[in-house]
Amino acid sequence: MKPDLWTDLSLRGVIGFGIALAVLGVLALAAGPGGIIIILMGGMFALMGWAGRRIFRMAEAELHGTEEAPPPAPPRRKLDMGTVVGLVFGGFGGMMIIMALTMLVSEGDVEAFLGAGIFGLVFCGVGYGAYRVFRTPPGTRRVLVNEATQGIRGPLGTTGQRTTRTYRYVDEGLTDAEIARRQQQWAEAPWTQRDDWAEGIVVHGVAGSLRLFYGFTIAWNVLAWFFTFLAFSDPAPGDTPWFVLIFPLVGVALIVWVWRLRARQRKYGRSVFRLDAVPVVPGERLRGTVETGVAWRDAPLDGYRVTLRCVRRSSYYDRDGDRQVREETLWEQEERVPGRKADTPQQTAVPIDLALPTGYPATVMAPEDDRTLWRLELQASTPGVDYAARFEVPVFARAEPDDALAGHDERQAGGAGPA
Repeated sequence: MKPDLWTDLSLRGVIGFGIALAVLGVLALAAGPGGIIIILMGGMFALMGWAGRRIFRMAEAELHGTEEAPPPAPPRRKLDMGTVVGLVFGGFGGMMIIMALTMLVSEGDVEAFLGAGIFGLVFCGVGYGAYRVFRTPPGTRRVLVNEATQGIRGPLGTTGQRTTRTYRYVDEGLTDAEIARRQQQWAEAPWTQRDDWAEGIVVHGVAGSLRLFYGFTIAWNVLAWFFTFLAFSDPAPGDTPWFVLIFPLVGVALIVWVWRLRARQRKYGRSVFRLDAVPVVPGERLRGTVETGVAWRDAPLDGYRVTLRCVRRSSYYDRDGDRQVREETLWEQEERVPGRKADTPQQTAVPIDLALPTGYPATVMAPEDDRTLWRLELQASTPGVDYAARFEVPVFARAEPDDALAGHDERQAGGAGPA
């Protein structure tokens, strides 16, 4: 997306302000080492403005193919989103660490050194994590799958629009013709945009999410406990800041929550829902088998609570200007289903056979925070950590016979859009 005039001018102004501040810091070096702090602050502003313009330019290039031709050999390596985000957070962290060392050497301020240093280390860690999450995997290229514009409501009924895009990573050796063919397939059979759906399965797993939760939990606790220590190290007489304790308490709650997620993953592994037909058509039946990972000896005597929901997810701005995401259940069905022994002793299978109603919207792929989805949930009381799994089911309208795609004999071909 190309930035509008005011956005572009604002980002250029941030860069200019950062450069001017850095120049002012260089001049201030004659008066003392405090000029280093001013230089670092200027570098932060310039880096933030550069990253904003770079992200806008990359989005415009990927959408319209306007990326400038590579220069003559040796070709310059293009920056991807992960590198840009990693540079921003890592750059902030590195500058804060340098700032901390400057305050320690010039003023001997150990407390300021610890504060700025811890902040810097946290930002460096976040930058590295962001780089690993958002980087383009080696040997692949990012391809646009779809683009969607959503309306966002405000607290006073005001509306706005926001454009989001969905990408997939493909082999960088694919020809443009093959990529165009795949993009057409993704448009005509939107469930093929997900690898597991295309194979007739739905995978539940939190391994990737757990890494993000680990990073966030560690960063929150480091900062929360450090500032709590500072707040109680030398409080003013009669003014003990008890309210600060809420932050480490939230940190403890995050640790317990992540520990339970980790314990559930270690105990049950990855649950898989194997569908009898893909996609599932409104008005027909959802059939398949869930491989739970629950050992047969631990299988619940009262069976599994199976819930199928049609959920409408929407986003809005609250009174503070923060964007919130809300989910509304449009339809729900719940049953108790007994498990059966699977082929391996470490698994208990749960057969699924539920009728889907008509008159409700089908799955919408994007944008993620403004769409309709169908969700299958399984829960059971088991020794230790209870079992729980969640699967998003591909529910799409049946396509016309001429547009049907070749595939599994029981697999129905369908087009995009709600029923």
